[in-house]
Amino acid sequence: MLAAERRQRLIELARQRPALKVTDLVREFGITPNTARADLRALEGEGVVRCTHGGAVPVRASVPAPPYSAIREEHMEAKTAIGRAAAALLPATGNVYLNAGSTSRAVALHLPAGCRLEFGTNSPEIALLLAEHTAAAVDLFGGRIERESRETDGRLSLDPLRNLFWDTCMLSVFAVDAEHGISSINPGIAQMEGDVLARSRRRIILCDSSKFGTFGRARVAELATAQVIVSDTGLSRDWRRRIQALNIELVLAE
Repeated sequence: MLAAERRQRLIELARQRPALKVTDLVREFGITPNTARADLRALEGEGVVRCTHGGAVPVRASVPAPPYSAIREEHMEAKTAIGRAAAALLPATGNVYLNAGSTSRAVALHLPAGCRLEFGTNSPEIALLLAEHTAAAVDLFGGRIERESRETDGRLSLDPLRNLFWDTCMLSVFAVDAEHGISSINPGIAQMEGDVLARSRRRIILCDSSKFGTFGRARVAELATAQVIVSDTGLSRDWRRRIQALNIELVLAE
């Protein structure tokens, strides 16, 4: 097999496999380890793979995330596990910003009845949950209700928000991507959440594994802004390595 033919076959394998190992390529193509590494380096130069110790991993192109209405009720088992794990990360005292979203709702449902944190949120649903089922103080930041995501855009609370500082910001995010960062479906909400992150001492991002490698309409912040990411055990090894390379604490909920 000519080198060009072999590398075309490697491109096809990169679309099918989570990783390409030198040992596997040596066996399958009857080539030397040095030849296998040279092929992988050539594909890395084309942006097809990223070389690692012992082989390479495919570079997956990021894709636009589907509409929120299409994914709101998906992956609920993972979101519930993430919510439970995230609730355990909250301090006993202090003020917390918790945004809208099905994963944030799972956080609220796993808080103890005696919770006395001070919460700020742009979600009417979460504000009511916290007020009815915990001893927490709750501030609801107002604005126009976004019908799809059931949250306010905060436009009536921008001045107060810009003068507030938070012990913890816990955001359930729409999408996470290395190139596009943390993103949202709504530019106004993205700006508000970016402002809150910038004024928070501890920054925790909640995101199930299906949302990694996708992006929304508007950037909230660079991925490196996060200090902690809570996801589920379905998160790929490649994403685990990327997160750890940024010195971000990664919590994977069972």
